[in-house]
Amino acid sequence: MSILNYPQHTTDLLAEIKGAIDEKLTNFGVAILPPQDVTKTLFLMQLLKFQFDVTMLDPWYNKGFGGIQDNYLYFFLDVIKESGEISQHVYFWGFPEIVALFIERIPMPLSLTCWLTWYYKNNPSVIRGWRSSQNACLHLSQKNAKLYPERFLNEKQLELLRKGKLRYMPGPTSVLESFPEDMVEGWPENVIECPLLVGFVGRKEQTGHPAQKPFKVYDNLS
Repeated sequence: MSILNYPQHTTDLLAEIKGAIDEKLTNFGVAILPPQDVTKTLFLMQLLKFQFDVTMLDPWYNKGFGGIQDNYLYFFLDVIKESGEISQHVYFWGFPEIVALFIERIPMPLSLTCWLTWYYKNNPSVIRGWRSSQNACLHLSQKNAKLYPERFLNEKQLELLRKGKLRYMPGPTSVLESFPEDMVEGWPENVIECPLLVGFVGRKEQTGHPAQKPFKVYDNLS
């Protein structure tokens, strides 16, 4: 897809938009686009030939708040596919029972790198039966996409890495809040424990969005 296939006035407008985004990125390190449908944003990024390390997809979960959409699965398969065209890595969030439906349908050029779990213990009990205490996140990647496991190394491992004495690069361990600093064995992997933003917890972060996650959850993915 090329902007050269469009009329001149459209090509000029797209070039102007790209210039404005590039200027924001250069001056501030971030460019915030106006709210619009995700498919339009992805289409625009493809037109402008932008490539990203990561795209974070955290939509409504087709359960509870936001309602239920019959074509949810196929709509977001398309969104995931288009995200994979412009990003090395794509994170897709949802309840485990919803996210699980995507596992055997992951579109090219992506494949599953890891199933991540966000675990929280402070969810208010508002229904009878099982009380939800987790969210799932599919970490999807393009073939040969670079991973950054050093992000998860402890100080001792980082020192060995600097000295060239780290025998192998371990995978990310859990980030449980009660994780002892000198303990590296015996804990579940790929689990992020962090309280929900509810009540007095994380009040300064709270925006009112029902699916908002704490900064700490995203910090471990960046």
